[in-house]
Amino acid sequence: MGQKFKRYVYLYKRYISQELKRLLEYQLDFFVQFVASFIMQFAGLVTIWGIFTNVHEINGWGYWEIVLVYSMMNFTIGFGEIFFEGPWTINGLYLRGDMDYLLIKPLPVVFQVFASKIGLHGIGNLISGTVIFITAFLHCSDKITLTSILLCFLLFILALPIRGAVILASNCITFWTKAPGNAFGNLIHNVGEYTKYPITIYPKAIQFVVTFLVPYAFVSFFPVSLLLDKGLGAKIMWFVPIVSVYSVYLSIKLFRKGLTLYESVGN
Repeated sequence: MGQKFKRYVYLYKRYISQELKRLLEYQLDFFVQFVASFIMQFAGLVTIWGIFTNVHEINGWGYWEIVLVYSMMNFTIGFGEIFFEGPWTINGLYLRGDMDYLLIKPLPVVFQVFASKIGLHGIGNLISGTVIFITAFLHCSDKITLTSILLCFLLFILALPIRGAVILASNCITFWTKAPGNAFGNLIHNVGEYTKYPITIYPKAIQFVVTFLVPYAFVSFFPVSLLLDKGLGAKIMWFVPIVSVYSVYLSIKLFRKGLTLYESVGN
């Protein structure tokens, strides 16, 4: 098992090194996207600030507490753009017949999909999300204990694969629709916008969706709830290991089922 793991780590590094060489040929494009991510996050902060010019708190959440949730979600978006960008190529691989090349290689197809692409533009979201989080954390530090920090960090790391699992599962729809685009994947991605803010401000139906169907709340709202010890959200975070393992298992199973429907392009 150890040798197999080392082999996959080595191969992943090789895949990523080749992708980096390709991406760094377009340095201006990377710079523009990097700056754009900062502007987008700043615009989001301005929106939150504008709301709090008229109210002191929203459903028990203060300004800097909401900024914590916002920054954590943007951090995971950046993380996903860097490490989970591969599944977004499934539609193109399917339509061009390039999935054939992955099927004949002696490696799991799902591994090749994830290792085939990274998004350097995610670095902007990763850095800005981290900076905003640290700033908000310092403003909320009087409500946070060392124990909650350690638990939040551990469970948050365990929750990160959930994002990759959701991206993979939503992009698998291509195997069934065979459509020249993936509107469904983009729709599911946009559902994550709800978890940039405390989900308790939304109707129960939306809370159910982002907790059980598209569990992005486990990588933003629930970690912050645990960090600040805010009621039920803090307790639900303890289910992260189960949700994470189940999400990964279900997405891989869905992907493998989709592969059985793949017919190549035929020529």
